Amino acid sequence: MDVRLTWKHALLAVLLAGALVWLVTWLSHRNSQQLVIDAERQAQIVELEDANADLAVEAERAHDDADGEREYREQSQAGLDRAQEAIRIMQVRGLRKAVTVTGCVEERDALRLQNDGLILHNESLFSETLALRREIVLQRRIIENHEERDLIKDRRYDSLKRTQKQQRRKNIWTAVGTNLGSFTIGIGIGRVSS
Repeated sequence: MDVRLTWKHALLAVLLAGALVWLVTWLSHRNSQQLVIDAERQAQIVELEDANADLAVEAERAHDDADGEREYREQSQAGLDRAQEAIRIMQVRGLRKAVTVTGCVEERDALRLQNDGLILHNESLFSETLALRREIVLQRRIIENHEERDLIKDRRYDSLKRTQKQQRRKNIWTAVGTNLGSFTIGIGIGRVSS
């Protein structure tokens, strides 16, 4: 009985293997057909996407054209507004011109007076500057004279010191010579008396 079960199991395994091979073959054939269909669908999708992109570009161009036309209208309106404003300003200036001429004359006279005052102030500053420059030159001369005096005093002082030093040396040598002479005379007298 064990042999039959084993044989039955082997037969069942062979049948199952055959069924499995048939199923795999059928599925692979179906998948290959599906791949062909998918490739065709993919090509159609790409064509549709390209067409959609072209339509989007056309829509953008139409939108840009509409924006350009709108912008042109806005610029034209702005130009007209500026022209009207310029005309209004010219009219206002024309009305004010008569009034401003008098104001300009008065302002000119005031500026002339102010200018005259500035000229006088400038002359005063110039005079003060000249006086200060003269004072600076005078102070420099005084300083230079003091420096020269100090230099002369220093030279005289140095000369006096040298003279005093020489006199001291002379006095020392004189004293040494006198003492030395007395000493030798004393020695000579002592020898003679002995």
